[in-house]
Amino acid sequence: ERYEYNFIVTYQDGSSVEIKDPYNPDSYVEYKVKEFGINWDIQPREIDYNQNAVIAIEISDDTVEPREVYLDLTELGGPKEYYVDTELMKATIAVKDTIVAGDKEIPITVVDKYGNIHVENAEISIKTRLIENGDFDWDEAVIYFLLTDRFMNGDPTNDDPNGEQYDKSHPETYHGGDLKGITKKLDYLKDLGVNTIWITPIVDNIDFNKGADFSDVPENRRYQYGYHGYWAQDFTKLDEHLGTLEDLHELIDEAHDRGMKIMVDVVINHAGYGLKPGDEEMWGHLRNFPSEEVRNKFYIDIDGQGSSMFRDGGNDEIKGELAGLPDFMTEIPEVREQIIKWQTDWLDMAKTRKGNTIDYFRVDTVKHVEDTTWKAFKNRLTEKAPNFKLIGEYFGASVDNAFDSELDKGQMDSLLDFDFKYKAKDFADGKIDEVEEYLEYRNAKLSNTATLGQFLSSHDEDGFLYRVGGDIGKLKVASALQITAKGQPVIYYGEELGLTGKNAGDMSKGEFSENRYDMDWDRLENDEYRHIYEHYRTLLNIRREYSKLFAKGDRQKVVGSDAEKYVVFKRTYNDQSAYVGINVEDEDKEIFIKTDYPSETVVEDLYSSKKYIVKDDGELVIDLPASSSGGTVILVARRIL
Repeated sequence: ERYEYNFIVTYQDGSSVEIKDPYNPDSYVEYKVKEFGINWDIQPREIDYNQNAVIAIEISDDTVEPREVYLDLTELGGPKEYYVDTELMKATIAVKDTIVAGDKEIPITVVDKYGNIHVENAEISIKTRLIENGDFDWDEAVIYFLLTDRFMNGDPTNDDPNGEQYDKSHPETYHGGDLKGITKKLDYLKDLGVNTIWITPIVDNIDFNKGADFSDVPENRRYQYGYHGYWAQDFTKLDEHLGTLEDLHELIDEAHDRGMKIMVDVVINHAGYGLKPGDEEMWGHLRNFPSEEVRNKFYIDIDGQGSSMFRDGGNDEIKGELAGLPDFMTEIPEVREQIIKWQTDWLDMAKTRKGNTIDYFRVDTVKHVEDTTWKAFKNRLTEKAPNFKLIGEYFGASVDNAFDSELDKGQMDSLLDFDFKYKAKDFADGKIDEVEEYLEYRNAKLSNTATLGQFLSSHDEDGFLYRVGGDIGKLKVASALQITAKGQPVIYYGEELGLTGKNAGDMSKGEFSENRYDMDWDRLENDEYRHIYEHYRTLLNIRREYSKLFAKGDRQKVVGSDAEKYVVFKRTYNDQSAYVGINVEDEDKEIFIKTDYPSETVVEDLYSSKKYIVKDDGELVIDLPASSSGGTVILVARRIL
């Protein structure tokens, strides 16, 4: 009798397989196994270490689903197993700045659903990076974070475009800051020593007073508007409080003319209050509640029918709502694609006649969105602009968990370091040994493709100066630690003038965030605060002059301890070196260090401009100022007598 059989054949070489009849060994049928091919494309095919590329992978047999796909990026300085999202079959790749230029191989491994392993080699060319016109690498970014509404009012005509009659003394209303205001202060920021300006989201935010529902707050304090930019109602339009598209273009061009880059805050996780189906029952009676036309923008075609982009509540970290904000169902491809398009289109809308545009994004609420969306977002941005970078807000991120969550995975290029401010306070409180050991460990982990942005204060937490009880000496030594550390220093606006505040008070008394203050420009001319500004300006300009040393260099402790109340550590990069000393005690010290400089070398303290001469065997005696006087020395060799 004749029977028909179905066979699943596991194979290694993909050529052919012989099926024999166990009852008739002399008969067989030869079956041709369908060939399994891996096709790939990399764009751009040539990059330098400050750029990214996207690799796209396609399997010729569409009947076989891949179980996993990974790349071997060791020739680029990356991991041996760099996983590609099998839903996307694309990945953004990067190269370490320690890799020599030339052609590199990237082995692609595909494990099919039967467990068979297939390998194909992709190729990319790494070119030498040419730095022109004062440009800088991503890991050399020194970031100034400002709330646009609170920084500078450059155009009073856009202060109240919707007739809300804001009480500008209330911390939760619009105060009038705008894009023209930032442009007017670019010279201030340039002189301060920053090279990257992080501004809060620019998209159109909800216009109604969400605080009207604060039943436990005194009636005259029930105000809360989207002045901060994180409550979008239209991702395709610029918020009218900030100015016009021409104002944005002017800011970008003027910043670029000064060698500065613009980083814009973006939100993928959620939209503003009032946009989810049913929200009109709660707030629909309020003036300037989103119109039906606006709310309909968040309905899209999913599986052939119009559906809301928002999920219906939930407390899950990813598939749930944050603070009751309408949460996008980013795990649905159609929703993901729409949000990514809205955000990436801004690179085109912001492009000026000179060809400049937004340089970087700061990404909000990273831990509340699944990885596939972040990979797709990074891929799309890289396809538009290989130099474009992302720094993410993954609440609680530190060097101990950043590499497990987001870094070196084709998602974020950097994360904000939420641990650093605590280490800085510990250091200012005298825990010298523990913090120095930690920063040496952190220094060794960071690279140009995976770095961290260290900050002392932010808009979501108590200001550092508030946390240390107003002790200016502690702020000065903490900022010295921050600015001389590897990673991207993030300066919170006004911190350099001694501004600070608590994050939130007693809501029953109507006490809101006090750390989102109006920039007090009068302090710049006030001697009580001017010395803090000079401290920041001095340190930031030293960092600018020795940018690669501080952004990329090694770190090694030289001398100091908890008992001595100071530390001296050495930063080294290629043929450059600097000795950094920080004193946490509020009294001057004369200290002895041993350097590797030859005797008779003239050494300059860049902080004070004092000069010293190295004695025999590299010995050096230096003055370390009290913490209230800056507490800092930064020593570099100038010449040999």
